[in-house]
Amino acid sequence: MASQETWQSPIAPGLSWYQATVGERPTYAALDGSRTCDVAIVGGGYTGLQAAYNLAKAGVSVVLIEACRFGDGASGRNGGQLGTGQRWWPEELEEKIGYERSKALFDLAEAAKRHLIDFAREHQIEIDYAPGQLNVAHKASYKRAYYENAEIAAFRYDYPHLRFMDEKETQERLGSKRFHCGVRDVGTGHIHPLKLLVGLARVAANAGAEIFEMTGATAIRRGRRQGDDRNRKRDDHRRARADRLQRLYRQSGASNGKPCHADPLLHRRHGAARRASRCAAGGRGRGRFAFRRALLPQIR
Repeated sequence: MASQETWQSPIAPGLSWYQATVGERPTYAALDGSRTCDVAIVGGGYTGLQAAYNLAKAGVSVVLIEACRFGDGASGRNGGQLGTGQRWWPEELEEKIGYERSKALFDLAEAAKRHLIDFAREHQIEIDYAPGQLNVAHKASYKRAYYENAEIAAFRYDYPHLRFMDEKETQERLGSKRFHCGVRDVGTGHIHPLKLLVGLARVAANAGAEIFEMTGATAIRRGRRQGDDRNRKRDDHRRARADRLQRLYRQSGASNGKPCHADPLLHRRHGAARRASRCAAGGRGRGRFAFRRALLPQIR
């Protein structure tokens, strides 16, 4: 079993705090030979492992492969914050798609939070859940928007867990004078993402899924009838498009020395990779920037 202190992921820079505090991190064998199954899954993040568990539990034979170790990618070293709602604030989303659809998406996100907590409890996955989260503004002009956000969440979206913080409270809670206001969300919190990922891998394997680490996918081929030129041309087009997307991802892999998580097509569409990267990393709809910090359990 590899030690979390000595293992250096080929895709992760240095040793993350999550990796240093995860405790036991089991290893899984690489795929040796071939397997026949009903469903093959490429990628062992949250989505892949959850799908493997669901399929195996339903009696479907499933094989999952991961190029590195489970947790080396974004699922094992993200911010660990359980967001409320979608990427945009509900009132911003409502302007785009209407109240009914915005409310449905908000409720879907709330159900996802409950599912995660319940799933971890049911399967005894210690995710170090710490309740409480702050969303703060670095500009005084955002005060009205943040105040209205808490009001709208309570009265239009049946979410009474947000409370507006004035400048004094915001600065006291953060220990910084750089922020002017914010909202405190006691209906969500922070988890240890790598502990969740390790637990999810264990649960998927126990359900009967065959999961393999250090096994990269080299090609995905679609079957076609021999001599069918239309299928061949279509596959060639898909392959060319995939190659182009990979080049775009490599070109937009970083901005200002920081990891960039924006869709590379977004960079191209706006014609300014640095600007798009900053919006994707810190924007909250309409170009609003917010610093989000998970609170310690005692700060509620």
